[in-house]
Amino acid sequence: MSPSPQNERGAENGDKGAALRSRLVGAAEQLIQERPLVSITARDIARAADVSGGVLYNYFASKNDLLAAALARRHSLLAARIDEILPPPGAATIEENLTAFCRGVLKMHREMLPLATELHTDPDLFRKFIGAIHREPFGPRQVRRPIVSYLREEQQLGRIDPDADAGAVATLLLGSTFMLAMHSQMGAGKPGAGQSLPAIVRTLIRGLAPQTGQT
Repeated sequence: MSPSPQNERGAENGDKGAALRSRLVGAAEQLIQERPLVSITARDIARAADVSGGVLYNYFASKNDLLAAALARRHSLLAARIDEILPPPGAATIEENLTAFCRGVLKMHREMLPLATELHTDPDLFRKFIGAIHREPFGPRQVRRPIVSYLREEQQLGRIDPDADAGAVATLLLGSTFMLAMHSQMGAGKPGAGQSLPAIVRTLIRGLAPQTGQT
């Protein structure tokens, strides 16, 4: 049975609505990269999206809801890059692979932390951002899942101690990169703080190496 003209119009309007919503989020995301959050107004976003001021409220309850959606998309796009960093299990060395992963996470943290600092000045926006990233397909797990999967596959290949806790290793790697990013953000670390990542990974690997010669 062919769809009725009314259903076709509904679908078309839905597509247009989704496209306009995406355009508003994209405009907000661009403004976030250009200026402080506190300075962005609803009128600024509407102007950047080339729509009238009232259109924004047809798709978002408030300016903060739109900014939270834009921040969540920014976070998701940055996190998605990390999944592309890790080579297939068995390639290169464990040290090289984990160091590359940590550099990618450090870069993501450095890009997001200035925004996080601004978010803490607006509790409502911060709360909505946290809610938004947990509604993303992967949310915070988008960064953690690739490295846990990688570690478990390396365990199956015998390149990592099978008794090592992949989740705990992921926590150690993510925590150390976050700390380095925080130090840089607060001015306590040098711009080349990432130079310590190889040493962090190397130290961790000593506890990941398969145990041999034990009875």
